[in-house]
Amino acid sequence: MDTIINFAEQLDYADVYLAESKCEAADLVIIVGTSMSLRHVAYIPFLSKTSHQGKVVMINLQPTPDDSLCDLRIFAKSDTVFQKLQALLPAPKPEESNKATSK
Repeated sequence: MDTIINFAEQLDYADVYLAESKCEAADLVIIVGTSMSLRHVAYIPFLSKTSHQGKVVMINLQPTPDDSLCDLRIFAKSDTVFQKLQALLPAPKPEESNKATSK
């Protein structure tokens, strides 16, 4: 299954609706590795901010048109950021890890 949206391709309405509803309900949206060039859907991550004061974090090497809208903007490789974040988080207990994988 191809999950990449290329330039000039449209998203299925059901996918747009799902993304909008998830972002509207999110307390935190993390945008990773995108140029935000697909302007017809670039608004979606920021619905969290407009619906209930959610926060938006963007991790990307290059500047984007939406940098100023982010609550936190990180100019770095996503692998580096997530490795450092993982090192700061406590390791899950074995029973918690089993619950997460069985869902």
